[in-house]
Amino acid sequence: MRITGPMRSQAPRTQSHIDRRSRWQRVSQPAITGWLRSTLAISHRILPRWWVTEALCIHRHEAMNWHQTTTWQGYPSDDTGGLQIETGTWDEMAPSGYPQLAASASPWQQLVVAYRIWTANGRSFGGNQWPLSSESCGLQ
Repeated sequence: MRITGPMRSQAPRTQSHIDRRSRWQRVSQPAITGWLRSTLAISHRILPRWWVTEALCIHRHEAMNWHQTTTWQGYPSDDTGGLQIETGTWDEMAPSGYPQLAASASPWQQLVVAYRIWTANGRSFGGNQWPLSSESCGLQ
């Protein structure tokens, strides 16, 4: 049985409609999501977009959940958060005022700490930090 009702009129698109749609499209770009676009600033510096793209690749290979505290098998882990940052590394690299665990931090805070780790690692992914993920992302 087909239910019919009044047909929705196809009103011409106004400039405000186009503006609203294009704002939504800018926010929904897959490489840089809305929360990330609004939080790229670190103090007075900006995280480079190319770096964020690489960090998001690492994130996809490490953990899809930004607040993960267990291994993929469900066991407790010292590597937590969306970038699986080791607890000792987090303690050393996180600015004061950040949560004690990466899993408790916002995605933006985790990216800030990851950028600090990346810088301390000779401005590269790989080595002792994210070795398999960086290789999978083609970053070595």
